[in-house]
Amino acid sequence: MKIEIKIPSVGESIAEGTVGAILKPTGSQVKADDELFELETDKVNQAVYAPAAGVVTLSVKSGDTVKVGQVVGSIDSALAPAPAAPAPVAPAAPKPTPKPLDSGPGIRRSVDEALQPKAPEMAPPPAPPPGSRGESRKKMTKLRRTIAERLVQVKNQTAMLTTFNEVDMSAVMSVREKEQESFQKKHGVKLGFMSFFVKACAAALKEFPDINGRIDGDEI
Repeated sequence: MKIEIKIPSVGESIAEGTVGAILKPTGSQVKADDELFELETDKVNQAVYAPAAGVVTLSVKSGDTVKVGQVVGSIDSALAPAPAAPAPVAPAAPKPTPKPLDSGPGIRRSVDEALQPKAPEMAPPPAPPPGSRGESRKKMTKLRRTIAERLVQVKNQTAMLTTFNEVDMSAVMSVREKEQESFQKKHGVKLGFMSFFVKACAAALKEFPDINGRIDGDEI
């Protein structure tokens, strides 16, 4: 028996969405409530689940626009695997006999052992040459595209204000005061605040590369 796979309702004002990643392609054996594919909409992203167990057949692919209630495939429940017979209960294994305490060296170490040199650690992977940087492109979800469009509309239609956030600079002031004289003698210039700001920005870019991203069409 073939059971239809329909696009579920995800909200009152949402009439359509976009098929995202296909999690169970055509021909896959699925169980009831397995995730079949991701559905991306303007307001929410969610998975579409299998209504029954069997072999799935999808009539859509990733990137297709679908409407709520649309039939996008079916599941042949006649091909569902038969339930497995319960495994025989094995007799309880005897409790293992506790091992005697090891008479070898314990946690305590002698001074000579503690002073032994440690084994060399693995060398870190070579760093990329300075100045080189890679670039990646990834397609935005429908939700992210909608957010980007709304942000542009807000910028063009409303008065924009600047928000100031206070930052505790006491640690930077202390380092600057302590190293100012030696820094000026070595480099011939005073140690300003910009060096600390640049280092903080570089650390943020390493942890969150999207800060340095840009929107190009429907890609980041």
